[in-house]
Amino acid sequence: MEVIVFQKVVEEIRAKDARYHPAAYIFVHEALACTQGALAKARGREVYQVTVQELLEGLREWGLALFGPMTPMVFEHWGVHTCRDLGEIVFNSVESGLLPGSDSDFRSAFENGFDFQDAFCKPFLPQSKRAKSGRRCRDLTPDDRLTNLPRL
Repeated sequence: MEVIVFQKVVEEIRAKDARYHPAAYIFVHEALACTQGALAKARGREVYQVTVQELLEGLREWGLALFGPMTPMVFEHWGVHTCRDLGEIVFNSVESGLLPGSDSDFRSAFENGFDFQDAFCKPFLPQSKRAKSGRRCRDLTPDDRLTNLPRL
């Protein structure tokens, strides 16, 4: 799909539902393409239809790869606070024709995804603090954020 067509469709989506920044749509589409490609290759297929859980894991990994410990702040700027928000972006894209959908896809499947604090903050906590973490990302010290980066 051409970039201009994609941008135009995202503008049309946002005219109806302005909750999410346009960059969130780009992010979801890139993460979906990477996830599909990786899973197709791993399973020896040309095309692979990802499950909601596989997509959510791909979104989590893509976020960490691109933004590291800044992922929660980037998502917050985009209006994305939970997996349900990611599902809304996916379904807005399906309804607008940017993504194919199937009869077995449901918005509610995104509601029981991962906890953002666990997914995006715990990887950056020192090992000794991970198990008992109730801390939010913004509570981490600069040392926590910079010295405990996961290896990707």
